[in-house]
Amino acid sequence: MIKGYTLPAPTHMAVLSTIKDKRPSLRPMTMINQNGRLFFATGSKDAKVAQIDTNPYVECLVLQSNEHGNGYFRIAGKLHTVTDHTIKQAVADYAPFIYQYWDDVANEDFVLYELDVETCRYLKPGANLEEECR
Repeated sequence: MIKGYTLPAPTHMAVLSTIKDKRPSLRPMTMINQNGRLFFATGSKDAKVAQIDTNPYVECLVLQSNEHGNGYFRIAGKLHTVTDHTIKQAVADYAPFIYQYWDDVANEDFVLYELDVETCRYLKPGANLEEECR
């Protein structure tokens, strides 16, 4: 959770970094911001699942722009697999695009991660310097 800052809600495109063969790998994903909790959904057979299993520490970049210019959030932390059916259902209902890929959250191919935020940096659109947002 990032206190005092407004992340795009309920969903926004983010670029998530994982490690593949000891090198960074960037992945565009939809970040789900539900009441300040950050989630990512993916399929169990996707390559990033094995990478996250090996190293759950990630960083994501969320771009923002407005009439003042461009900015971003850089958010780093640890991904945890969500296994609680009630939470999975609530997130899917909040971000219904999930149902375009999986008909039910009980589908074994549906993987939901929650990001435990450790650090966050924010560059306000049009600003020159980042600030801490955690």
